[in-house]
Amino acid sequence: MTNTKSLRVMLLGYEVIPKTVSTRDLGAEFVLAVPICAYLIETSDGYVLFD
Repeated sequence: MTNTKSLRVMLLGYEVIPKTVSTRDLGAEFVLAVPICAYLIETSDGYVLFD
């Protein structure tokens, strides 16, 4: 079994998208800045990166 020592959330950037992408064609006059994250998990066996 692997023991988790730490979990780090890293902000990699933002994707600017029209609001209609996430609201099914509502709010066409708005744009959103959606965060793009990766997760770094330190375990007893080493590091795991999810992006």
